[in-house]
Amino acid sequence: MAAGTVLAALMELAVLSAVSGASVQQLPSKKTHKEGETMKFICAFSFVRKNSEVQVRWWKDGESSFLAPSSRRIFKKRNYLSALFDLQNLRVSDSGRYYCSVAYERKYYNGTGTELQVLASLNLPQITSTLVRKGSSMILRLVCTVAESQSRELAFAWMADNTEVGSGAKPHVEPLQGDLFRVSSSLEVVRPARNAIVYTCQVTYPGNRVQKQNYTYIASAKERQAAVFPWWIYVCAAAAAFVLLLLLTVICLACKRKRRSDEYRSVPKEMHTQILPGQRMPPRSVAKGTELRNMNQRPRCPHVPPRRQQGLGKNVYAAPQFK
Repeated sequence: MAAGTVLAALMELAVLSAVSGASVQQLPSKKTHKEGETMKFICAFSFVRKNSEVQVRWWKDGESSFLAPSSRRIFKKRNYLSALFDLQNLRVSDSGRYYCSVAYERKYYNGTGTELQVLASLNLPQITSTLVRKGSSMILRLVCTVAESQSRELAFAWMADNTEVGSGAKPHVEPLQGDLFRVSSSLEVVRPARNAIVYTCQVTYPGNRVQKQNYTYIASAKERQAAVFPWWIYVCAAAAAFVLLLLLTVICLACKRKRRSDEYRSVPKEMHTQILPGQRMPPRSVAKGTELRNMNQRPRCPHVPPRRQQGLGKNVYAAPQFK
């Protein structure tokens, strides 16, 4: 049954393309609406007699079948001279040319057509900012969101101080209840080094209509605090400095001890006992000079003079007087 209905509709469309529709007028000839509004189509025909049977159908250019009634499409026959078609809750995809078809006495008459253009609603985008840390860098994340849109075909562009940001933007589409969408675009940049940088989110809707929103970066107290290095970095730096200082101290003490050991080995063994504890070892040249000088200053035995011969012709020597 459904296949027969489609076939009949196709045959009717073929007949409509061959029949002149000069006797059927449509009002208005062209109309522009915004998303969510209602479009009223009027099909007028003056050749139908009163109380005659007439059938009016509607179709959209480019489609292969007549439009079927729905919650958005309401068809009315006002009188024997005209018919109405209300298209509610308009969408951007509803844009196109619509025709009415009048079937009267086994003949079909086309209407002159009505051109409908549906413009996307210009919801002002909103920009939110967050500061996140990635590794050792602080990242400024900006999100431009159109809360409710009946079209998901939105184009986003980012600019920083009137200079387009060519990379980093990521679009995202989230379906909502009904036929609405939440469309957003995010941008991540390294935290600016200066304040008062103006970021602009530009949204282009179907029909080449543009809506912009600006965001001026000013470092808040929270962002300045987040930009400071964490406390553990300072603790690690202090610990590393302490370990380095301790290592240098140990190396210096080891070098000093080795130098003293070398000086001790260079002194003769007989002089080791003459060096007091804590006293530095004299150089080898100084030790040799000191040894010769000490040898020259040693006391010698005094010369014993001979005594006069007395008695039996033997020499008697006096005992030396030592001090």
